[in-house]
Amino acid sequence: MNAIWSREPIRWSEGTANLFGIGRLKSLEPLFIDRSIYNKLVGAKDEAEFLRLLAETRYQKFMDQEALRYPALIFSRAEQEALNLSLEFAKERWFRYLLILPVYVFNLKLALKRQLAPAAPGEGLEEWKPALSAVVPPEVEASFSGIAARALTRAQQSQDPSVIDVLLDRAEAETALRISAGFDFAERYYRLSADLLNLRLLLRLKLLGESLSAPETVLVAGGSLPVRMLVGLESASVEEWKNRFSGTPFRELVQAGFDAFSGNGLFAVVERRSREILIEYINRARYVVLGYEPVFRFYRLWENELTNLRLIYSAKVAGLGPDICQELVADAD
Repeated sequence: MNAIWSREPIRWSEGTANLFGIGRLKSLEPLFIDRSIYNKLVGAKDEAEFLRLLAETRYQKFMDQEALRYPALIFSRAEQEALNLSLEFAKERWFRYLLILPVYVFNLKLALKRQLAPAAPGEGLEEWKPALSAVVPPEVEASFSGIAARALTRAQQSQDPSVIDVLLDRAEAETALRISAGFDFAERYYRLSADLLNLRLLLRLKLLGESLSAPETVLVAGGSLPVRMLVGLESASVEEWKNRFSGTPFRELVQAGFDAFSGNGLFAVVERRSREILIEYINRARYVVLGYEPVFRFYRLWENELTNLRLIYSAKVAGLGPDICQELVADAD
C-alpha cells in the first residue's frame, strides 16, 4: 500500500512528443461538468428533464433524434469521442494498448453474453462503442480467448451472466498491470485499481452473505494488498476488517460497505468512493505538462464523468430521488 499512497515523488515520464496534444486537452478540461451542473442533473424530476438539462451542456452534439429515443447512445458516442481524442495524442504503443483494453474487454463481454442469451431487438445499444480489437496485441487476444471460453462455460453452467464480468474484469486488471509495468504513474494506478476491485468484490459478497469457492482464481493478483491476506478477510469479522484498514485510504470504503451490510447505507457509496480514490490519485498529474500522464488523466476524468451521467440517468429512469442520485456522483476536483 505504501508504494501507491506514499507522497514519495512519482517518476514522471517527461516525454515531449505530446506537447501540442496536452495543451489541447488541458484547454478542454474546463468543459467537464462541475458541481453546479451535477446539482441540476441530480435535481431533475425525471429522465426527460435530465435529458433537457444535459442538452444545455457540451453533450448536446451527441443528442440527435435517434439518441433521444435510445439515450444510451449519448453516452457511448461521447465515450467514443473521448477515446479517439486521447488516442490521437497517445504516441507510445503500450499506452495505446492500455487505453483500448477496456473497449476490447467490453466488446468481448457483450459477445459472450449474447451467446448466453441473445439480445432482444432494440437492446445492446452499447455495442456502438468502437470495435478496436484489431489493434490489441496478438498475445493479449490469445490469452483472452482462453479466459472467454472458460467464462462462457461457467456462466452457462450457473446461468449467471455476472460470472463473465467477474472473470473478464480480473483478466483486464491483470493485463493492464502487465502492460503498465515499469511506467510508474500508470503502474501505481492499476495496482490501486486491482486493490479496489478486490475489496469491492469481497464487500459485495459480505453484503450478499456469499463466499468464493476458489478466491485465488477470482481475486486480482498484483495489487498492494496481497491476495493471501484478502482471502483471509473473507471470513473476518466487521471489527477485524475495520482494524485492518484503519488509517488507510480504504477506511471509508470499507465503512461504506458495512453500512450497506447493516442497512444503513447504499453499496453505491462503495462504488463511488472507489472512483474517488482513483481520481485522488489521477489528480497527482494535474500540473504535469509532459509525457503520457496528462493524456491518461484527461481520459480517466472523462470516463468518470460518463459514469456519473449514466448512473444519474439510470436513477431517474428508476424514479429514485435526488438524495440517492447525489450518492452516485464522484467529483473530479
